[in-house]
Amino acid sequence: MIPEGCHEHTGGSSLAPGPAGQPGFGFHRTSSSPNRTAQGADIDVLAEVHDRDTVPVPYGWHGPVVAAPGYVMYYLNVMAGPPRADVEGGRAWLISDHPDQGWIRDTWAAQPVDPRLSVPSDQHNP
Repeated sequence: MIPEGCHEHTGGSSLAPGPAGQPGFGFHRTSSSPNRTAQGADIDVLAEVHDRDTVPVPYGWHGPVVAAPGYVMYYLNVMAGPPRADVEGGRAWLISDHPDQGWIRDTWAAQPVDPRLSVPSDQHNP
């Protein structure tokens, strides 16, 4: 149940078996963004995740999300909750990068699309 007036991001992870077929695991971090800290709503959670786990993220930055060495992780981000009156259309991805990890997004353009992903051919990086 999501409280009235709140929204929630949920990250679901799926981890492929690692070396010698051992079950996968990784870590998911959620931390406060500056505007929430100023409101007194601090959050700092580091969760160990396993195959098909779901991590609720009520607010703040979610990440980094990492798989242990030798494992592959798939991460799906979903937004849920009642529509917000302060946002046109009721929902909006209000995304900002954590200052310590923002540089990572700048590296994406130079990387080829992972061949395991289903992406229309006209959207692949050259």
